[in-house]
Amino acid sequence: MFLFRSLAAWVLLMGLLPGVDATLAVGASGGSGTITYVWSLVAKPTGATDPQLIQVGPTPTGGATDTAIARFASGAVPGVYRFQVVVSDGTTTLAPSVTEITVQSAQTITFPALTDRTPLDTAPINTGASASSGLPVTLASDNLAVATIVNGQVQLTGALGTATITASQAGSATIAAATPVSRPITVRKVAQVITFGNLAPATVGDPDRALGATASSGLAVTYTSLTPAVATIVNGQLRVIAAGTVVIRASQAGDAVWAAATPVERTLTVASRPTALTITLPARANPSNLVLP
Repeated sequence: MFLFRSLAAWVLLMGLLPGVDATLAVGASGGSGTITYVWSLVAKPTGATDPQLIQVGPTPTGGATDTAIARFASGAVPGVYRFQVVVSDGTTTLAPSVTEITVQSAQTITFPALTDRTPLDTAPINTGASASSGLPVTLASDNLAVATIVNGQVQLTGALGTATITASQAGSATIAAATPVSRPITVRKVAQVITFGNLAPATVGDPDRALGATASSGLAVTYTSLTPAVATIVNGQLRVIAAGTVVIRASQAGDAVWAAATPVERTLTVASRPTALTITLPARANPSNLVLP
């Protein structure tokens, strides 16, 4: 009695490289003579070249398994390749049994570098990631406290920090999964600058005056006198103390969104107030003392 056991493709090709092999296996038992196995390709994608079939069997009587190698060249046409095997013991020949191997084409992901952002960047970010297959790319974030994925775009939360965004493409029946590509995106505080014009000279005794520095953030500027013996800062204004030269520093420390600004210094010259001039005139002669000739 002859009994056909099983037929299967042991390898599903996930991509194409020179000399890629797929192992085809068949098992049989029983029979009255030497079991032989004849493999052949019976169907392939349009335009495809036949893969090389390498016969490994036959197996002697009582052997459990026979194998054949299907070798696909680099650039093989993706699709389904159908193979059949005819098993015989010299007396009985079984009906052909068929197995299939799906050859998949490779794909790659293009994912441009992501530029640094700030908490002020609230619009969704289109990463520009794409797959060479044309299939849609899936994005994932490893730090949801900094960035999430909404409708295929990166949405920042407003928090500072770094998130790694990974683009992947799982493939299809004829296209292999792409190697994922990751890009970091960092959210930093916004830079700000101070505008501080030159200071006009002052004179001892002048009233307190504003200094006029501004920060691009719109946050309030803080002033510091580096020569407090000449002038000090009172309620954000300059107060002159004595004659001399004073350096005034304008700074802005930043907040949760804005980074600290680089301080800007300006020099101010304070002059002494002129001393009042007093003129004393002699007393006027009394006309009554005049002596007429």
